[in-house]
Amino acid sequence: VSQTSDLPRRDTDSRRSEIAAAVRALIVERGFEGLRMRDIAERVGINIATLHYHIPSKEALIGLVAQSL
Repeated sequence: VSQTSDLPRRDTDSRRSEIAAAVRALIVERGFEGLRMRDIAERVGINIATLHYHIPSKEALIGLVAQSL
């Protein structure tokens, strides 16, 4: 496996970690029901389409946050 083929995976993992951190912070501030995908994207500094690429639904956030603990 070349170093180049590993790069996209590393970027995806890094981005998902950023998203998980933003989600945890927003849950503390607003609770799960107060989460909006737009707010998560804004907190991470990405557009909503990029967020949906990594996390297709609000419910998928639960798994992401659980994996990051």
